[in-house]
Amino acid sequence: MNKNITMLIISFLIVAVIGVMQQSTSYEQSNFGDTVVFYPQHQDDETLWAASAILEAIQERGADNVYVVLVSYGTGIKVLKDEKYSQLSNMQKYEYREREFLDAVKQLGVKQENINSESTSFELMEQTALDFEHRFKNVTHVAHTYKYDWHLQHLKNGSVIQSLYNSGKIKHALYFIKPQYEKDIP
Repeated sequence: MNKNITMLIISFLIVAVIGVMQQSTSYEQSNFGDTVVFYPQHQDDETLWAASAILEAIQERGADNVYVVLVSYGTGIKVLKDEKYSQLSNMQKYEYREREFLDAVKQLGVKQENINSESTSFELMEQTALDFEHRFKNVTHVAHTYKYDWHLQHLKNGSVIQSLYNSGKIKHALYFIKPQYEKDIP
Protein backbone atom coordinates (compact mmCIF):
# COMPACT_ATOMS: atom_id res chain seq x y z
CA MET A 1 0.00 0.00 0.00
CA ASN A 2 2.81 2.43 0.85
CA LYS A 3 4.39 1.66 -2.52
CA ASN A 4 1.14 2.66 -4.28
CA ILE A 5 0.89 5.90 -2.31
CA THR A 6 4.52 6.70 -3.12
CA MET A 7 3.91 6.04 -6.83
CA LEU A 8 0.76 8.16 -6.72
CA ILE A 9 2.65 11.06 -5.13
CA ILE A 10 5.51 10.77 -7.65
CA SER A 11 3.00 10.63 -10.55
CA PHE A 12 1.22 13.70 -9.18
CA LEU A 13 4.51 15.62 -8.88
CA ILE A 14 5.51 14.67 -12.44
CA VAL A 15 2.16 15.87 -13.78
CA ALA A 16 2.46 19.11 -11.75
CA VAL A 17 6.01 19.78 -13.04
CA ILE A 18 4.97 19.11 -16.65
CA GLY A 19 2.01 21.45 -16.22
CA VAL A 20 4.26 24.25 -14.91
CA MET A 21 6.73 23.69 -17.79
CA GLN A 22 3.92 23.87 -20.34
CA GLN A 23 2.62 27.11 -18.84
CA SER A 24 6.05 28.74 -19.00
CA THR A 25 6.45 27.93 -22.70
CA SER A 26 2.86 28.67 -23.67
CA TYR A 27 2.33 30.51 -26.93
CA GLU A 28 -0.69 32.14 -25.38
CA GLN A 29 1.51 34.61 -23.49
CA SER A 30 1.37 38.11 -24.88
CA ASN A 31 4.13 39.78 -26.85
CA PHE A 32 2.80 43.15 -25.74
CA GLY A 33 2.80 45.26 -22.62
CA ASP A 34 -0.45 46.54 -21.16
CA THR A 35 -0.37 49.54 -23.52
CA VAL A 36 0.78 49.23 -27.14
CA VAL A 37 1.81 52.17 -29.34
CA PHE A 38 2.43 51.80 -33.07
CA TYR A 39 4.48 54.38 -35.00
CA PRO A 40 3.83 54.06 -38.76
CA GLN A 41 6.01 56.49 -40.70
CA HIS A 42 3.53 57.24 -43.49
CA GLN A 43 -0.13 56.75 -44.20
CA ASP A 44 -0.48 53.18 -45.50
CA ASP A 45 2.38 51.77 -43.38
CA GLU A 46 -0.13 50.90 -40.66
CA THR A 47 -1.86 48.66 -43.21
CA LEU A 48 1.08 47.35 -45.22
CA TRP A 49 3.49 46.55 -42.38
CA ALA A 50 1.63 46.66 -39.05
CA ALA A 51 -1.99 45.58 -39.62
CA SER A 52 -1.65 42.03 -38.28
CA ALA A 53 0.24 43.25 -35.20
CA ILE A 54 -2.36 45.97 -34.56
CA LEU A 55 -5.13 43.36 -34.76
CA GLU A 56 -3.20 41.06 -32.42
CA ALA A 57 -2.56 43.88 -29.93
CA ILE A 58 -6.25 44.82 -29.89
CA GLN A 59 -7.22 41.17 -29.40
CA GLU A 60 -4.73 40.75 -26.54
CA ARG A 61 -4.90 44.15 -24.84
CA GLY A 62 -8.23 45.62 -25.94
CA ALA A 63 -8.91 48.64 -28.13
CA ASP A 64 -8.66 51.01 -25.13
CA ASN A 65 -4.98 50.14 -24.82
CA VAL A 66 -3.78 50.32 -28.43
CA TYR A 67 -2.60 53.60 -29.96
CA VAL A 68 -1.38 54.59 -33.42
CA VAL A 69 0.92 57.59 -33.85
CA LEU A 70 1.47 58.69 -37.45
CA VAL A 71 4.99 60.12 -37.72
CA SER A 72 4.82 62.13 -40.96
CA TYR A 73 2.31 63.59 -43.37
CA GLY A 74 3.72 61.53 -46.21
CA THR A 75 3.59 64.34 -48.76
CA GLY A 76 7.32 64.76 -49.25
CA ILE A 77 7.73 61.74 -51.48
CA LYS A 78 6.17 61.05 -54.82
CA VAL A 79 2.90 59.41 -53.93
CA LEU A 80 -0.34 59.30 -55.81
CA LYS A 81 1.56 59.15 -59.10
CA ASP A 82 -1.46 58.33 -61.22
CA GLU A 83 -2.45 61.08 -63.65
CA LYS A 84 -5.78 61.61 -61.89
CA TYR A 85 -3.90 62.95 -58.83
CA SER A 86 -1.51 65.22 -60.75
CA GLN A 87 -3.57 68.35 -60.16
CA LEU A 88 -3.71 67.88 -56.38
CA SER A 89 -1.65 70.18 -54.17
CA ASN A 90 0.50 68.69 -51.40
CA MET A 91 -2.18 69.69 -48.89
CA GLN A 92 -4.88 67.94 -50.93
CA LYS A 93 -2.68 64.85 -51.17
CA TYR A 94 -2.15 64.98 -47.43
CA GLU A 95 -5.91 65.27 -46.80
CA TYR A 96 -6.60 62.39 -49.18
CA ARG A 97 -4.01 60.17 -47.52
CA GLU A 98 -5.13 61.25 -44.05
CA ARG A 99 -8.71 60.15 -44.79
CA GLU A 100 -7.40 56.78 -46.01
CA PHE A 101 -5.21 56.43 -42.90
CA LEU A 102 -8.04 57.28 -40.49
CA ASP A 103 -10.40 54.89 -42.26
CA ALA A 104 -7.80 52.10 -42.26
CA VAL A 105 -7.05 52.33 -38.53
CA LYS A 106 -10.76 52.55 -37.79
CA GLN A 107 -11.31 49.36 -39.83
CA LEU A 108 -8.50 47.71 -37.86
CA GLY A 109 -10.37 48.54 -34.65
CA VAL A 110 -8.29 51.41 -33.26
CA LYS A 111 -10.40 53.90 -31.35
CA GLN A 112 -10.49 57.40 -32.82
CA GLU A 113 -9.28 58.95 -29.56
CA ASN A 114 -6.24 56.63 -29.69
CA ILE A 115 -5.05 57.94 -33.06
CA ASN A 116 -2.44 60.70 -33.22
CA SER A 117 -1.61 62.10 -36.62
CA GLU A 118 -0.07 65.28 -35.23
CA SER A 119 3.41 63.86 -34.59
CA THR A 120 5.05 65.02 -37.80
CA SER A 121 8.74 64.79 -37.01
CA PHE A 122 11.19 62.40 -35.44
CA GLU A 123 11.64 64.81 -32.51
CA LEU A 124 7.90 64.78 -31.86
CA MET A 125 7.89 61.01 -32.26
CA GLU A 126 10.55 60.74 -29.56
CA GLN A 127 8.67 63.07 -27.23
CA THR A 128 5.42 61.20 -27.85
CA ALA A 129 7.10 57.88 -26.98
CA LEU A 130 8.45 59.38 -23.76
CA ASP A 131 5.01 60.78 -22.92
CA PHE A 132 3.47 57.32 -23.31
CA GLU A 133 6.24 55.80 -21.23
CA HIS A 134 5.56 58.25 -18.39
CA ARG A 135 1.78 58.04 -18.64
CA PHE A 136 1.50 54.24 -18.54
CA LYS A 137 3.35 51.57 -16.56
CA ASN A 138 3.95 48.80 -19.09
CA VAL A 139 4.23 50.12 -22.68
CA THR A 140 5.30 48.32 -25.84
CA HIS A 141 6.47 50.68 -28.59
CA VAL A 142 6.20 49.20 -32.11
CA ALA A 143 8.06 50.96 -34.93
CA HIS A 144 9.63 50.25 -38.29
CA THR A 145 12.82 48.24 -38.13
CA TYR A 146 15.97 50.28 -37.59
CA LYS A 147 18.07 47.81 -39.56
CA TYR A 148 16.27 45.96 -42.37
CA ASP A 149 14.62 48.33 -44.85
CA TRP A 150 15.57 50.25 -47.96
CA HIS A 151 13.50 53.32 -46.98
CA LEU A 152 15.60 55.85 -45.04
CA GLN A 153 12.63 57.31 -43.18
CA HIS A 154 11.55 53.85 -42.03
CA LEU A 155 15.07 53.18 -40.75
CA LYS A 156 15.15 56.52 -38.91
CA ASN A 157 11.73 55.78 -37.42
CA GLY A 158 13.03 52.54 -35.93
CA SER A 159 16.26 54.22 -34.85
CA VAL A 160 14.33 56.72 -32.73
CA ILE A 161 12.68 53.92 -30.75
CA GLN A 162 15.86 51.82 -30.61
CA SER A 163 17.84 54.80 -29.29
CA LEU A 164 15.26 55.38 -26.55
CA TYR A 165 15.40 51.69 -25.69
CA ASN A 166 19.22 51.57 -25.66
CA SER A 167 19.34 54.58 -23.33
CA GLY A 168 16.85 52.99 -20.94
CA LYS A 169 14.18 55.65 -21.54
CA ILE A 170 11.68 53.07 -22.77
CA LYS A 171 11.49 49.48 -21.54
CA HIS A 172 9.99 47.45 -24.39
CA ALA A 173 10.30 47.85 -28.16
CA LEU A 174 9.21 45.71 -31.09
CA TYR A 175 9.67 46.31 -34.81
CA PHE A 176 7.70 45.49 -37.91
CA ILE A 177 9.64 44.33 -40.90
CA LYS A 178 8.92 43.89 -44.58
CA PRO A 179 8.58 40.21 -45.55
CA GLN A 180 11.54 40.30 -47.95
CA TYR A 181 13.87 41.01 -44.98
CA GLU A 182 12.72 38.11 -42.79
CA LYS A 183 15.62 35.99 -44.07
CA ASP A 184 18.09 38.61 -42.80
CA ILE A 185 16.98 38.40 -39.15
CA PRO A 186 19.55 36.45 -37.13
